[in-house]
Amino acid sequence: MDGRDAALAALFLDDLIADRPSWMADGLCREYPDVEFFPPRSAGSSAVAYAICERCLVRRECAVWAFARPDIRGIWGGTTFQSRGKARVAGLDVDELLDALDARRVRPPAPVAGPLCA
Repeated sequence: MDGRDAALAALFLDDLIADRPSWMADGLCREYPDVEFFPPRSAGSSAVAYAICERCLVRRECAVWAFARPDIRGIWGGTTFQSRGKARVAGLDVDELLDALDARRVRPPAPVAGPLCA
């Protein structure tokens, strides 16, 4: 996404959520205007967006907000339109969805301290 596209996306978002809750000002995503939080269906991995959401202080609030709006698209609180829909059908709440998503994400192994000699 180039600078112009990012600016247009920001304007669209501002219109979409004109009465946005105060927690949105603290969203870590606001610091990454070039990251695709509204990827097209044919897009590849959204790993960068998920990584940003994972570190965000308002991740849960964001996911709750999106979960309460079945028609909202995009990645919100590390959840997708599809994952939120599947969670609703399965009767999961937001915390259960976030726990399930966190459990699925593969984390790199912790670095080993000291020499690796046997």
